[in-house]
Amino acid sequence: MADDNLNRKELLAWLETQPHEAPMAIASRAVLRVMPFLFPILQDDTKGKDIVLPLIYGMALPRAAAIYPARGKELAATAADAADAAAYAAAAATAANAAAAA
Repeated sequence: MADDNLNRKELLAWLETQPHEAPMAIASRAVLRVMPFLFPILQDDTKGKDIVLPLIYGMALPRAAAIYPARGKELAATAADAADAAAYAAAAATAANAAAAA
């Protein structure tokens, strides 16, 4: 995987050749890389509280899935709920910022 310009199909094909832990590690690292960009949101008491819990779920679920692969369906449902909550909180924060700027 020396080429950094993989398309989706190539990435999925490469992930299929890797041990189960590799995609989980990549997902965990991706969440950690986003964290610094969320600090301004987390410091705002009105918006931060709505995104902290989904963020923690987003960090913990890939790790839990790697440790407990047999519970994948249950973890996937929890991950979907956390993603929905994070998306809702992000949309609400964006709307609030737009309203404040207007």
